[in-house]
Amino acid sequence: MVLLYFKCKKCDKEFNFDIGKVKINSNQTIDFQKEAACPICQETSKEIIEMTKENLATFCKIYDEEEKKQIIKSYHLGKLVNYSSIFGRDSNISLQFNSQDYYILDNYCVASNCNCSDILIDVYKKKDKDKPAEFTFSFNFDYISKKISEVECLESGEFFDINDRLLKENPQLFENRHNELKNFFKDHPKNKVGGELFKNKTSLIKIGRNEPCPCGSGKKYKKCCLDKDKI
Repeated sequence: MVLLYFKCKKCDKEFNFDIGKVKINSNQTIDFQKEAACPICQETSKEIIEMTKENLATFCKIYDEEEKKQIIKSYHLGKLVNYSSIFGRDSNISLQFNSQDYYILDNYCVASNCNCSDILIDVYKKKDKDKPAEFTFSFNFDYISKKISEVECLESGEFFDINDRLLKENPQLFENRHNELKNFFKDHPKNKVGGELFKNKTSLIKIGRNEPCPCGSGKKYKKCCLDKDKI
């Protein structure tokens, strides 16, 4: 059951209605299992029956669940996974920088046999509630070494301030979120198969430092599992 809120323009009456299942299409249009009908005049026309703003939170939840299903279904080794796409948009990290409000999308490698600590951080500027957030800058961050690299659209002197702001209250923030994601995906079939291939081949094949890492992280071998294989 999905209960949504509507208004009938003919009767000037607001009401709620169980529209059954909801399908979000690839073009972002939405289909309902049942048409909403005004309880007074029984009108069902979309020109007369309009949805109200009270539905925003419900639609966000439905969209998040659909996105989560798609990401789990399409996951493959080497694909970075955004934390909030699995645990919901309420888990987005907020950041205030240069008197502006931003939110952060943190993306991780979740390959079972990869111990990398490097993550991709995309930062979006918060705008009006009715407008989508605007991509502002991004960078790679290693939460173990605390090094920042591959900075895009950001002055080099600014990301150190951002780093301090992000980790001031919770130094293990990204490490904890990374572990949560890896635990979530540890039983994914593609992770299990990839892990076996990785274990079987690393000792038999000589891997170049600049070649893709066989763990599936998508990174160069020298920046991922090279040191781990030397242990």
